Amino acid sequence: MEYCSQQFLEYVRKLNSTVAIRTATADDAALFVSLFNAHYQRKKNNQYFYWQFFDSTIASKLFMAFMGGDLAACYGIKNVRLSSGIRAGLAVDFLVGKAYRKRGIPYLLENEIRKFATDTGLSVLMALPNKFGCAAFKKMGWRHIGTVKTLVASASHLNLLPPETAEALRPAQSFNYVVRDEAIRQYRFDQNPIYHYKRIALAPNVFAMVKKFWDPMLNKNFGDIVDFDGPSAIMHFSQIFLKASEILLQENCEHITTWALPHTPVYPILTALGFHETPQERYFCVKILEDKYNFLYDFSNWRLAQADSEIY
Repeated sequence: MEYCSQQFLEYVRKLNSTVAIRTATADDAALFVSLFNAHYQRKKNNQYFYWQFFDSTIASKLFMAFMGGDLAACYGIKNVRLSSGIRAGLAVDFLVGKAYRKRGIPYLLENEIRKFATDTGLSVLMALPNKFGCAAFKKMGWRHIGTVKTLVASASHLNLLPPETAEALRPAQSFNYVVRDEAIRQYRFDQNPIYHYKRIALAPNVFAMVKKFWDPMLNKNFGDIVDFDGPSAIMHFSQIFLKASEILLQENCEHITTWALPHTPVYPILTALGFHETPQERYFCVKILEDKYNFLYDFSNWRLAQADSEIY
């Protein structure tokens, strides 16, 4: 089922007759942060809320469901452009309060997302939830088309010899990925209120974006390579990752993490460099709103990076 029927939607509305849905305002920061921080160990603050939905260079909306004075649930959407020119909605911060689950409230929010998609010309919806979010999206007619595993390499196992040739990295197909121009990069990385990112350049227009963080559970320093870009970045992939890895190791990072999908040409390069899969997963979910783009239900048509997920 691609979307709930009108009859079912009316049933959910009656069940939640006291629920009011509206778009977020800047005054809702504290309510949002309280709901978010009740869900996750990684805490957010008011600045994240403003950055995500009000200071963004990407058209963004957050729909909120209230019961009385309580924020019961919220569901954010960002209007992004794919490399193929298709406009997509990236779902973010989809949260339902514990006391308000199993009432169908997400269907009411999904209905608002559909209206937003129609009004703004979105053809595809996409999300990178955890396993619980994935289950919720699937109930609303989304498809889980692929699982993204975090790759990690330790300082003692990183192979610092470039293993590929330019020809080996030449893609056999054109992948769909979220476009980040300079304005979006500045917003996503330079203005991020939670993490501090650094650009490591191989050449003026070939670079990787990295950040460092401390994992209190493992008691270790990590370095994340969250993105790479530039007109010829794919042809210099190992050099970019080697340089970024070397700098992160020099800055006392014990482990380096990144993403790569198994069907992309960079995946075997990363495994040759010493990266291996970890149990940490995100679940890539998609809902196609126009049948002519059904090919995007095929995971092999996508390239994703850590920077596509709001948690990195």
